Amino acid sequence: MAREEAERERRAAIAKARAQRKEKLDRVAALEQRIVEIQAEIGLDSEKASLMQQAITAAVELMDVLTEEVAKYELTDETGNTLEPLAKDLIAELKARKDKLVDQARGL
Repeated sequence: MAREEAERERRAAIAKARAQRKEKLDRVAALEQRIVEIQAEIGLDSEKASLMQQAITAAVELMDVLTEEVAKYELTDETGNTLEPLAKDLIAELKARKDKLVDQARGL
């Protein structure tokens, strides 16, 4: 009888240890998954920051070109046309580049 009781206790201890081990392994797996998620978020934030920096650079270039364009309006002919041609294509290109980068960053 004592032997049977000891065997039951031993089996109960083994079952308890297995349950605790499984619980710990499940917790480790959940923590590993969270680490993967955090790393993915950091990667997205880094990519988003890079895109926004590129958009800022494009916006600064656009502002510089627009400043140059404003100066061209100070030199006009008798009919009011600028003496130097306006950089309309460059302005459109820079604006499109900036907008595309901002949209990409917002999409992340």
